Amino acid sequence: MTKKSNSIAATARMAIKVAKKAFPDPYSHIKSPHKYTQAQLAACMVLKTILRCDYRRIVEMLEVMPEIREILGIKSVCHHTTLYYFARDRLTEKKLQAMLAAVIEVVGHKKTTLAVDSTGLSVSSASAHFVARSGRERKGYVQMTLAATVGSQLVASVQARDGPHGDARCLVPAVKQAQANGVLIHEVLADAGYDSHRNHRWCRGQGFRAWIPPIVRSANGAIGGVDRARCANLPKRYGKRWHVESVFSAIKRRTGASLAARKPTAQKLEAILKAVAYTVHR
Repeated sequence: MTKKSNSIAATARMAIKVAKKAFPDPYSHIKSPHKYTQAQLAACMVLKTILRCDYRRIVEMLEVMPEIREILGIKSVCHHTTLYYFARDRLTEKKLQAMLAAVIEVVGHKKTTLAVDSTGLSVSSASAHFVARSGRERKGYVQMTLAATVGSQLVASVQARDGPHGDARCLVPAVKQAQANGVLIHEVLADAGYDSHRNHRWCRGQGFRAWIPPIVRSANGAIGGVDRARCANLPKRYGKRWHVESVFSAIKRRTGASLAARKPTAQKLEAILKAVAYTVHR
């Protein structure tokens, strides 16, 4: 493949570009070895996620990929523990959100429609067949909430928490984070799980409308609230909400539907990194 058509090379170029914006300080400490910048290590973590490698495997792959090392500005490949400690200590949720914001900045600041939804990522790699035969039950999962742009299908914001967790409480934080990442919002599309007066009222206060199928909660079938009643007749463009489902499918196919981390905090960060890596690759 040529350099222009190689998706791994394109991902590496975008990864190092956005990582430099998220990590403006080259090194974490004045007395650090200064062999690898934080941006280079963050870009390696993106490649590790996209290529579905562990720490040892991504180091081995970089050793035989001179063009990728040239793009990242790496002369010699780091030890796998260097990546591990960087991910543990420096690759925080704030920095990952900053990388998302950098992608939005590179792509542009056009006003867009957001589609919001949640999915679950397994915290175990055990197959469904094994779980069914053993009689065990899956113990929880990490719930990932995404706000994706309709059309370009980029992740505008991502949040992760222990599941199951009520969807309605996740909409405002997800949209707020998208705004903080530089997304200009025209309207929001979400499924019935996000139906609430609070969500509609907050979106209206921000200057855009949310289209959410209302859930009938009264005995006479009436739908309370002007905004919720208006959503009883959804516009045809509401069908574009499926774009966020396509993003979920792409993330799971590209990076896997299960998490390798064992600690709850690390699992949430890994889920966020999956969404960031997909967006950089996209």
